[in-house]
Amino acid sequence: MTSIYELFATDQNSEVEGIVYNVTPEISFTLARAGGANARYSKLLSAKIRPYTRQIADDTMDPDMANALVIEAFAETVILGWKGITDAEGNEMPFSVANAIALLKQLPDLFIDIQAYAGKMANFRAQEITDIVGN
Repeated sequence: MTSIYELFATDQNSEVEGIVYNVTPEISFTLARAGGANARYSKLLSAKIRPYTRQIADDTMDPDMANALVIEAFAETVILGWKGITDAEGNEMPFSVANAIALLKQLPDLFIDIQAYAGKMANFRAQEITDIVGN
């Protein structure tokens, strides 16, 4: 019988320290959870959007500006590292917050993909991580 804890308990350490998301065998990202125990993400995002509270309430905020703020918060608190990332010319792109912001802005579908992965509770479930480590 499956317990409710097996379904919903997350590994809070992994939510903060990150898990590896393999995009391909050569390309991977180390991602903290976008939410959950990773309070840094929520706090930073709140701080970044605070100056725009009026525009958000009036529904007049530029969507590109809103997306840029989310990307910045994500790059600063969720993406912890990467492997195998190159620029458009094939040159190795070392991980840095500035490089992460640039990459996510240049490849919006990549941002959508890793944002979905980092936001999914199931990827940080304690039981899931225990099963992976056990294998």
